[in-house]
Amino acid sequence: MRLEIAQLLTRFDPQAGTLTEGRETQRRLSEMQGCFADEAAYAAALAQGDPILYTTCTVEPATG
Repeated sequence: MRLEIAQLLTRFDPQAGTLTEGRETQRRLSEMQGCFADEAAYAAALAQGDPILYTTCTVEPATG
């Protein structure tokens, strides 16, 4: 079953850029080891903290 665009728009807050009732996933710098070409720069950045690099939100279509 597809999620219709009208259903998605009722869940989207354009001012905040967020979806309500969505499953949020965050990735921190510490979870991205091996993803960067410059390992020394990665280690130096990680030594300064473990920031959130990105957040995604997904909405699953209803079933049934």
